[in-house]
Amino acid sequence: MLNQSVKNSNTSRFLVIGLIFSLLSILVILLISLFCYFGKVSGNSIPGGELGPSYFRIYVYGAIPNEGFHVAKFNSTKVSDLATAAGADFVNDYYLYAGLTAEKTFKSFEATRLNGENCAVFYFPPTNALNSFSLNAVTEDQLLYLGLNELSVQRILEYRTENGNFTAKQQLLEKQILTETQYRLVYANLYCVPVGYESLFVSNGGL
Repeated sequence: MLNQSVKNSNTSRFLVIGLIFSLLSILVILLISLFCYFGKVSGNSIPGGELGPSYFRIYVYGAIPNEGFHVAKFNSTKVSDLATAAGADFVNDYYLYAGLTAEKTFKSFEATRLNGENCAVFYFPPTNALNSFSLNAVTEDQLLYLGLNELSVQRILEYRTENGNFTAKQQLLEKQILTETQYRLVYANLYCVPVGYESLFVSNGGL
């Protein structure tokens, strides 16, 4: 009877230890997941919100499908993280980013104080940097040179005339100005500068 009691006690003890170990394992996994999430790029298409001293807001543009703002962390966020956040595969599309290192991280001195927070821009150059045009300044001849037909070019020019500047080149798709195929043809050679952040581009050599 005593042996049975001891055996039951040991079994209960092992069950409790196993349960505690399982809970600790789950906690560790959650902590690692949170660290990985906040240590890399977190998408933030609209500028705003308070950032801690280790973080900065970065506008990613150039030869990537989706331009926009992201929140990144100094000494942690990599170029490859930005490419992924902007809808590109750094490995498969590496030819677009000649001279860039996938593992490069960003240092605090690379940011500029703007609107009370650390900000930066990062430009992914196309294969031929000479063929990179601002969507809000590109001419009819330049758009034709990139391979668009006359009807599509006129849609772009008419949109600018009627609505003012584009706020992001993705609007070419969102406003149904270009088809998916046409957009893939030209997105690497077009970029947009967000209104109010022009000085940031100049100070970071972004234009």
